[in-house]
Amino acid sequence: MYGATPYGTAPVHSLWAVGKAAYVALVAAVTAELLLTTRAWSRLLGWACGVSVAITFPFLLLVWRLELASGYQDESTVGVADELFRSPYFWTSVTAAVALTAGSSTCACSGNSEGSSGSRSSSSSKSRSGGRETGSTA
Repeated sequence: MYGATPYGTAPVHSLWAVGKAAYVALVAAVTAELLLTTRAWSRLLGWACGVSVAITFPFLLLVWRLELASGYQDESTVGVADELFRSPYFWTSVTAAVALTAGSSTCACSGNSEGSSGSRSSSSSKSRSGGRETGSTA
């Protein structure tokens, strides 16, 4: 994805747009992964995950406005977040990135727990040594 729209305005066809889209997708994917893999659900966790995703959008909307207020102006950053958040292509890209990445590590190892793999390796080492425990004795 080089731009948010195929026939959009100039601000969304820049590297700034790609960076902002990647940042939003990364924050959303990491938060979704955290929610999928955690074992300690609480209201604090839900609140923290909600805030981490929600704070991303005002942050991106305020960055170029703060730069403009401080006297620094870069034409390539002005209005990029505004245009991205209006674009359905941006939201589709973020949704696709989260859907394709979140949960991928949990699906690969489903059914295997640390306890069962630990006992499996212990029994295989016993079978290789003729059924007796191996180890160094002093």
